[in-house]
Amino acid sequence: IQGFANQYVEFNLEHPFLSDVRVRKALSYATNRRALVDGLWQGRATLLNSPIHPVFWASKPDTTTFDNNIEEAKRLMAEAGYADGFSVTLHTLPAAHAQSAEIVKELLRELNIEVNVIVEEIGTFAQRVGEGNFEWCGTARGMRHDPTGYLNDFGRPHVGQAANWFAGGEGWKNDEIMELFEAGAVNLDIPSRLQQFRRIQELVMEEAPHIYLVQNKKFHAVRSELKDMYVDYTDFLTGLRSSARLEA
Repeated sequence: IQGFANQYVEFNLEHPFLSDVRVRKALSYATNRRALVDGLWQGRATLLNSPIHPVFWASKPDTTTFDNNIEEAKRLMAEAGYADGFSVTLHTLPAAHAQSAEIVKELLRELNIEVNVIVEEIGTFAQRVGEGNFEWCGTARGMRHDPTGYLNDFGRPHVGQAANWFAGGEGWKNDEIMELFEAGAVNLDIPSRLQQFRRIQELVMEEAPHIYLVQNKKFHAVRSELKDMYVDYTDFLTGLRSSARLEA
């Protein structure tokens, strides 16, 4: 059995050079996700199209993706006045996150962007992210019980941790996303709720507030007698404790 996590680069949109959507789109166009899938993950990952896992019921698989297009990226950077690039610090976690960050760093050199990667242990990193004390951070979001768990940052950019990332909605917000999120959060009609969340994903990809990278897979091998097991990204084996076993 396998589970999934969305790996992405999160922007702190208080920073002025990211206020231009052309710059944000250029960063995504320059990030060759295939290099991560084939190189780092050896095929054990899929390209990430949106904030919601492709296997989740509310995902929108045909959402516009920023397929590798370095020429379009350079054009957008020049149009926005950043042809000479800029420097930025990217905080991230050890292991695979750090490896992803180094690949992103090398890919963005083509836009004259110098990425300073700083790897931190989980406690320090979590505090930094919660406080919004970063320019970029390389992180991931695991499985959520409801689409709102994937989209709450964009639907409520003025609340909680998101307020630190988006300057309380002054650094970035999208009014249509906010309205759709509040409506979808209380909508009990699944078909119309699905359309609301899919529209949010379209808008998020148009706004490019983060760089979505890959959905990496996490595997557990289990005996056939074990039923209803699922993979939990906490590594506490919640699925094992809550799964029902058949009697021998």
